[in-house]
Parts: sequence; C-alpha cells; structure tokens
Amino acid sequence: MRRHLFATGLSFGLAVSQAGAAQPVQDTGRFDVFFAGLKAGELQYAMTQDAGQYTATGRLKPSGLVAAFADFALRAEVTGAVEGTSLAPEIYAATTGKEGARKERVIDWSGDLPKVESSEAPDDHWADPALQGDAVDPLTALWLLMQDRPEADLCTLDISYFDGERRVQLVTEAPRPVEKGMACTGHYIRQGGFSEKALEEGHAFGFTLIYRPEDTLWEVARIEVDTGRGPALLIRR
Repeated sequence: MRRHLFATGLSFGLAVSQAGAAQPVQDTGRFDVFFAGLKAGELQYAMTQDAGQYTATGRLKPSGLVAAFADFALRAEVTGAVEGTSLAPEIYAATTGKEGARKERVIDWSGDLPKVESSEAPDDHWADPALQGDAVDPLTALWLLMQDRPEADLCTLDISYFDGERRVQLVTEAPRPVEKGMACTGHYIRQGGFSEKALEEGHAFGFTLIYRPEDTLWEVARIEVDTGRGPALLIRR
C-alpha cells in the first residue's frame, strides 16, 4: 500500500487555503546557483494548490561558462493530489540534458507503486520502482524542502524521493539562530540506484538551509551545499 508523506509546514498552508474558501495557494522561487565561487546556473520552481490538487514546475538551467559544457539542464513538472496534510504525486515528467542528447522520463504514481517510462534502458544498479511506494518525486520533494514555514516547523523535514533511477533521503534538523535568520542542518543521503563510481564519492552529503523572516513565515534565503566536488551555493533572487 502506498504511503503518502506528511509534510510538516504543509498543514499550515492547507489550513490557510481551507479557511479562505478554497482560494488557490501559489508559491514560486528563483535561485542563482554558484559552484566553486562561479555562477553555474539558475533554479526556478512554481507550485499551485487548488481544489484538492497541486501542480508544480521546475527548471534548472546552466549559465555562463558552465553552459558551454554542462549537461545538467532539467525541466520537470508534476501533478498530484492534496490529501489532508499529505501530497501524493500522480504524474511526474522530466527532461534532462542538452539539445540532441536529451533524456526523457515519466513516472506514473496513480497506482500503489510508481511505473517508470524512460528514454534510457535501465542499468542493473537502478533502484527498483516496486520498492518506492513510500517516496515522492524530485519536484514534490524540492517544494517540500523550499516551502515557506512557520517557525515551529523549521528543520523538521524527513522525506525520500525517487527520480525513476535513484532514491534519495532528505533530512533537515538542528534549528539555530544566525544573523538575521534561522539555519537548519541538512543531509542528502543516497539510498539506492547509484553506480559504484558515484558511491565512491560518498553516500551522504551535508547542506545548510538559511531562512529569513517573511511576514509571519520563514522563507529559504540560501542553501550551502557540500557536493563532494566542491562547495555549491543557492541564493534566492
């Protein structure tokens, strides 16, 4: 049986939307991405909740010198159901890579277990979709990580996502005050689907979420990431 993941902080947004006569709830974010001190790209996302459904789009685009050789461009979208304080993805679609070398993947979450359609033949090390019924898709996970939260719900995330190939756990904990904001310690944990070469780089990586106050909530202002290949930084525009 599929388990819908609880999102601490999501309950606040849903309570607001229900109290507001089912008014749509919208959230957007735009971040500059830096790697080793150089601008490497931009991350954008948007999400809407309305009438018991949610839709989200996301885009990761390389820029500057990185765009000349990088192949990490990503476009993704997801639709799903809002059930109480849970998000249940239904259809996730993603396109990665450059023109002429693009890879496409669709995950159908409408049943008890996700079904994957991919332009690539699966490798032996890919995670088994039949074991991913308790995970969400990457875009839903991104929004749960990035969403505005009341102070009581900061640093309480614990979810796993499945992208059709890999399974990753995201955990945030240890809230603490910093200059003009609050910070969380985060963990990116590779749970399955990674090649031996990738695992040689590490099984887990740390990151730090920095929040700033925005009206009555707290929004993510920046994310500092230890990638294993150098520091990365995401800064909200």
